[in-house]
Amino acid sequence: MEDLIPIFGILASTGSLVLIVWLVVDYLRRRQQTQAAAEFHARLLDRITSTKDLSDFLNSDGGRRFMDSLALQREDTPQQRVLRSMSAGIVLTVLGFGLAIYTSEIPARRDVALAVGFMSALALSIGIGLLLAAWGTVKLSRRLGLLEAPAASELPTR
Repeated sequence: MEDLIPIFGILASTGSLVLIVWLVVDYLRRRQQTQAAAEFHARLLDRITSTKDLSDFLNSDGGRRFMDSLALQREDTPQQRVLRSMSAGIVLTVLGFGLAIYTSEIPARRDVALAVGFMSALALSIGIGLLLAAWGTVKLSRRLGLLEAPAASELPTR
């Protein structure tokens, strides 16, 4: 068992490094896209010299697309966010249970067992918290009428 600890450390370090690189690259890509769009919009607005030009532009198809591009875009629907929360909760809960089982397999190294036990408790509490939050969100949304319960015809058949 003690031979696996360096392997887990290397995997965790590599995974963390890959995640950090991906986050930085994604940030730079989004920043570049935002700067290009802002520059384009600024040039476009500089060409409009009168209110009549602005009115004609906004009433055209291009003007409507321009205004849509300025609006804040939501990438996710509320249902997608709830599903993401549920999937993260399930993964963290299973990870917490797995770490709890692994903790009982480390009798010789008390310090390692305590550290793994702490990570297990942390993963379990966050996972269960995410699951409860998703469940509460669905219940409250249905009660407030923001989310409709699936009709009997929409339920999957077995």
